[in-house]
Amino acid sequence: MKDDHHSHKPIIPWYFWAIAAGTVILWGTTVPLVKWMGFGSPDGAGTFGDTFGALNALFSGLAFLGVMASIFIQGREFRSQLEEMRTTATEMEKQSKIYDAQLESLKKQNHLLGKQFLEGQFIEQMAAQPIWNVVAKLDHNNFISIVTNAGGIAYNVECVSSLSSETKTKTSWPGDERPMFFRRKLGDSSNCKFSIKYTTKLGYTRKEEFVFNVNSASQGTGNNQDELGVAVTSVREMAAIIRDEIESV
Repeated sequence: MKDDHHSHKPIIPWYFWAIAAGTVILWGTTVPLVKWMGFGSPDGAGTFGDTFGALNALFSGLAFLGVMASIFIQGREFRSQLEEMRTTATEMEKQSKIYDAQLESLKKQNHLLGKQFLEGQFIEQMAAQPIWNVVAKLDHNNFISIVTNAGGIAYNVECVSSLSSETKTKTSWPGDERPMFFRRKLGDSSNCKFSIKYTTKLGYTRKEEFVFNVNSASQGTGNNQDELGVAVTSVREMAAIIRDEIESV
């Protein structure tokens, strides 16, 4: 690289050292040279010294040249440092763009993983969700209801019938276990509400309610086992509840 090539060059060129050494040697031989040429007296030495006026001007020029060389060397070093700083700034800018791209990629991956995690939780909860099926029948003026679980296992189940004010419980209720039965003579009640409170396999406590119109049944003959209605857990509503629970965490 260009910067490496400059870094291996000497700061002061060799010819400046040669000129400096020549000047020192010439200065050191001045006195013996003056005596050798017979200018030992002060007046003779002064006369001899005057003959070197041009040499003095030469040395002054060389000194100025040395100053200029120093300025030139410093300028070259400054330009080299400036070029290095520009190269470093360019590299840092490239690294910053790379880091920004990596950060954006990590954000996208994190968002995707979070979405996959939530979808996995949703599927798991839906698979473990009990599906309640309540059938209401009329048998000789008796209101009969049958509650079954057609989904996942439920724990700590409390099923309450408002018509009979009766509560039935189960510690655990798998989907294949026999249903609960409620029987009650029809009275003046206009409807019957079933309230089912339970805990899912994943530890979520929920409550569902089912309502049947009893007046429409009392207007019938009441002599046969007439099915008054069937109520089933709404999978769509339950899915919305589960999604809200997951997103609120």
